[in-house]
Amino acid sequence: MFQSGYVALVGIPNVGKSTLINQLIGQKLAIVTPKPQTTRHRILGILHRPQAQILFIDTPGIHSNSKMINQRINAKAEEALKDADVAVHLINPRMPLSAPDRRIAERIKNQGITYMVVINKVDQIDKLKLLPLISEVAEQFIPDEIIPLSALTGDGCDTLVSEIQKRLPEGPAFFPEDQYTDQTVRFLCEELLREKAFALLQQEIPYG
Repeated sequence: MFQSGYVALVGIPNVGKSTLINQLIGQKLAIVTPKPQTTRHRILGILHRPQAQILFIDTPGIHSNSKMINQRINAKAEEALKDADVAVHLINPRMPLSAPDRRIAERIKNQGITYMVVINKVDQIDKLKLLPLISEVAEQFIPDEIIPLSALTGDGCDTLVSEIQKRLPEGPAFFPEDQYTDQTVRFLCEELLREKAFALLQQEIPYG
């Protein structure tokens, strides 16, 4: 049986969604900076497995802001959930669970799709703090699965992929085996340039 499906990576800004998709695919697809709202486009990463094709959608960070551009960024992230078979909600263990996190959990629940919570950046916290956080997430969000991992080091990523694959519907591959994204080379180059600009600029266009 071959399985295939879409997996939306969602969460508030700077929880490591772009780092995770790059780690999972093994390619530099999404740009990464310490600044919020770096990701502004829907980016697809294609992971090929012997019996599955997993289509990861990297989404912009969902946040509260009245600016038009930020409302559009939020809309892009929420749109990805409509196409997803599985939603992976990333949270930062160094921050308390936020109101946007609760809204994300509620939105996923309303979609009626598989809901997984990834506690990212576990390489940066005391392991004794992890169990209480897992209990809090389980109680408040009631996900189908909770997986601690480090998108930076890759620790725990194999577990995430295996758990996702178990929950994908049966179906054919959507893309050939040598393709790892649906974006053009031009788009990827533009994104790399934007990454460098974000690193150097503060209030100026294009960051501001």
